Amino acid sequence: MVDSNSQSMSIPEGSLLRIANNILNLLDYPSELENEEDLFLDDFYIAIVGNLISDRKFDLQPGKDNEEKVESLTQLINLLSDIIEMDLSHISAKGIINDHDRVSAKCLLELIEELIKALINENEKEENEESETDNGRNQKIEEIDQEDSNLDSINQRHNISEGNVNKHINITDENLHGNEIQDDDMIEDLSANVKKMKEANDKKKEEKKVEKKEEKKEEKKEEKKEEKKEEKKEEKKNGKKDGKKDGKKEEKKEEKKEEKKEEEKEEEKEEEKKIETKIIDPEEEEKKKKEMEEKIIQDKLNELKEREKKLLEKKSEVIRRYLSENVMPLLAKGVLNICQNMPDDPVEELANFLLENRFNEVMEEKDKK
Repeated sequence: MVDSNSQSMSIPEGSLLRIANNILNLLDYPSELENEEDLFLDDFYIAIVGNLISDRKFDLQPGKDNEEKVESLTQLINLLSDIIEMDLSHISAKGIINDHDRVSAKCLLELIEELIKALINENEKEENEESETDNGRNQKIEEIDQEDSNLDSINQRHNISEGNVNKHINITDENLHGNEIQDDDMIEDLSANVKKMKEANDKKKEEKKVEKKEEKKEEKKEEKKEEKKEEKKEEKKNGKKDGKKDGKKEEKKEEKKEEKKEEEKEEEKEEEKKIETKIIDPEEEEKKKKEMEEKIIQDKLNELKEREKKLLEKKSEVIRRYLSENVMPLLAKGVLNICQNMPDDPVEELANFLLENRFNEVMEEKDKK
């Protein structure tokens, strides 16, 4: 109790109100808290959390007396632990209501503040995604308009005769439906022609790439031929005396040939990769976006968990030190006594042992003083 009180006293005045008013600002509340005692009641926390999780079933109501308030606040803390999937046993509802535990109140306020910030970030991401989808739709509409303009230009290239144009203008009301179907057929034919033209262009590009590859191969073949001619000339000059040297040169040349072959293979692989990278499925892009979003959410949850762990470790150090100095030595002696004697009621025996030995230690301390 002494350590918890010292920790609560270490929290400066006004810090709890600052966190609470920051929460109200994030939720666009017009008013602010002025009295810190409101933070040691369950009304404030139930109102804030009820606003956050309005989509779920939220039946908690403020209690009338302290016992009911402690129960409602414990239920709220358990609900938050289920949402974030973390242990919140270090936050004591009883301490907040009855003892005005500032440490527990601060932990609860900081947790609620982090949840609100995370929800705000998620809403902003959803809004950005919706705007991106709207932009994508507008781009598609522009592309369709461009395709329509291309179709008009194609119609002009085909030189539609004036007689056909007059026929389309002077269509009677009775034949409108049939002519509309014909127009749709014309548009489909034109779109098919456009697709064919695109495919032809793609084929031409591929043919050009193949021609470039063949040209490179022919150039390499010519280079090899020239190298062979030069080798023959050198062999004639050197004669039989330089047979050993020629053997070494041939080995080097074979190694160079193998290296060139490997380089050619690598170049072909790189070109194939470039062609593959140009073709991207929209489904794969959506999957990648979803994976990135899931990773970001998991990273934020991991950060929250690490913060909670650090807080628990700091608080547990004080508790462990207190227990190791004041409780564990006497408790260990009592457990050893039970193991040696093995009484019928070990709990009662342990309680009596602790009371007797604690009384003796207190008397010894008085005698020393």
